[in-house]
Amino acid sequence: MALIPLGTIYLLRTPAIPVHDNVKLVSEINGYYAWQTERSIYPQQDVEAFITGVRACANGKSPPNNMSLHELLELTQEIEFQAHRKQINENLVQSEAFLAEIAQKPQIVTMRNKQVYYEIVAEGEGEPLVTASSTPLLHYSVALPDSTILCNTRDKDEPEAIPLDSVIPGFTQGVLGMKKGEKRRLYIHPNQAYRTMHWSVPPNMALIFDVELLDVKPN
Repeated sequence: MALIPLGTIYLLRTPAIPVHDNVKLVSEINGYYAWQTERSIYPQQDVEAFITGVRACANGKSPPNNMSLHELLELTQEIEFQAHRKQINENLVQSEAFLAEIAQKPQIVTMRNKQVYYEIVAEGEGEPLVTASSTPLLHYSVALPDSTILCNTRDKDEPEAIPLDSVIPGFTQGVLGMKKGEKRRLYIHPNQAYRTMHWSVPPNMALIFDVELLDVKPN
């Protein structure tokens, strides 16, 4: 590596890369990003089979089974649908096993067809404040059974006022009768939560809410 004087400016000169090596480098990088893109679209892909398909195309061969792009799209959608259905069923089994264990804890209160459970983490003061039509001011966090945190209002120290007539039924049931300052942990079956309908929650997954009641807004 050398410095090339340019007036009072000095530029770095790097050794030239042979054209052949440049082509090889570009080809490798193209392959890298092509695979990265394909895996982001269809994570189940097999890298060795992918390379076999690239070689077949490079050698002028027909695609496997002479499959058209339209047929490939239909097949991919069917594979993804089946994988999604499998995940839905597996998550439901895991969620129900998790809740069955929770139900055995002595301090647990069971509600709503044995699909909503809660335990009091810290006692509140005064009379019960929360009804099904209330808008409680809460700090809360949401987690999965594996302890993955989905959100937490304490991260920004911004409690939320939540109208209970517009949220999942399990949450409404779980906070009924809370007193000011009370903290509860809710365990909610997917049937009383989002089932398979929320983009950021795995389908058919139980949810755990840690809730603290700060106040109740006037209706």
